[in-house]
Amino acid sequence: MIDKKLKPWLIEVNHSPSFNTDSELDDDLKISLITDTIKLLGLTPARKARYKKNKQKELNDRMMGKHKNIPGAAQNKDERRKAAEIKRNAYEAKHKGNYELLFPSQNPEDTLRYK
Repeated sequence: MIDKKLKPWLIEVNHSPSFNTDSELDDDLKISLITDTIKLLGLTPARKARYKKNKQKELNDRMMGKHKNIPGAAQNKDERRKAAEIKRNAYEAKHKGNYELLFPSQNPEDTLRYK
């Protein structure tokens, strides 16, 4: 669930979810759910390797006393955040599969309700 501050909350954990399929519809739903989720999250071996490499570089830089404090960085932080948000929204729109975008809504009444 998502609260009024748009913070996601995990409301259920199923320690042994069933991915067995008893019907063709069940099979289609579960395969679609798993496939769409993996695509939306962008889970690829290349992305995982890039993440691990970046984390190792950050660790090495920190151990060597290198800091990220760059003059003007705070000013550019909002610009970078906005650019990243635009990029993420475009990616999600392209890769959402059968997921439905709830917010922001095209319907102003829904947007107000979700806010």
